[in-house]
Amino acid sequence: MTTTTLPPKKRSTLVRVGLGLAVAGAIAAGIGAGAPLAREAWAAREAFASGGHHKWFRAHLDAHIDDALDAVKANAAQRRAVLAARDHVLSAADDLRKARMADADTALELFGADRVDGKAIDAARARHQAHMTQLGDAIVQAFYDVHDAFTPAQRRALADYVRDAVPHGNGKRAGIRERIMRRIVDGKLEEALDALNATAEQRQRIDAVKDRTIAAFQAERVDHAAELDRVLGLFTADTIDKNAVASLRKDAEGRLGRVADAVVKAFVEVHDTLDAGQRKQAVTRLRALRRAHQHG
Repeated sequence: MTTTTLPPKKRSTLVRVGLGLAVAGAIAAGIGAGAPLAREAWAAREAFASGGHHKWFRAHLDAHIDDALDAVKANAAQRRAVLAARDHVLSAADDLRKARMADADTALELFGADRVDGKAIDAARARHQAHMTQLGDAIVQAFYDVHDAFTPAQRRALADYVRDAVPHGNGKRAGIRERIMRRIVDGKLEEALDALNATAEQRQRIDAVKDRTIAAFQAERVDHAAELDRVLGLFTADTIDKNAVASLRKDAEGRLGRVADAVVKAFVEVHDTLDAGQRKQAVTRLRALRRAHQHG
């Protein structure tokens, strides 16, 4: 395969995670679509939210898959197996992307209503969970397919390649990223509350909701390096431990479920904090932002 690749220093975190999703052990890192590298995986999922990002992501993903396959001297049959696994995962991810777009419309309708419809929220979560399960199934199947396509020596070489490609980071860098993201969230929230002419009491209540929701996300963080080692250990074994794979997936799904609970609670609390006029204005604003995002 002939593709244009980026110099190592320019490989973005998103691309590295994309590589992991399509090749070797880091495919399993997405088991249950939750997984290690959660922050980066979320960024990768967001890349599917618009056509432009999708094309960019796919081009770079394919380039790095080629790099990985070249590194282990994959033959034609092995390349076909990996690309088939990639296509299966990306198809399920695209189904999830489309479902998320529909769910966003539902969420805006629910937020603009006088009362939050709990049954409608449960139904939306069930639909989303079904698509997440579908994606998880595709990732697990890809993990097995890629494992079985390679020799033991190639699996070890591919695991080494993934370890080298995926950034491990350190506490200091992670702290800097977290502070940057927190400032972005604070700035966007403040901008939105200004546009809604929120009162001091409303700001205080919504700020508390924000802090609790961020804390819920932080509570579900995992040790990325340790989780990746678990996944690659499974990948390099002669026979995959199905129970261990199921355990990884169960853990990931549990984390996602707890975060979803926190998000739904925040949704209801913010809804009840704003008045009808503010909610209507917020929905109009969010729809405009969605249109801009989709077209830009």
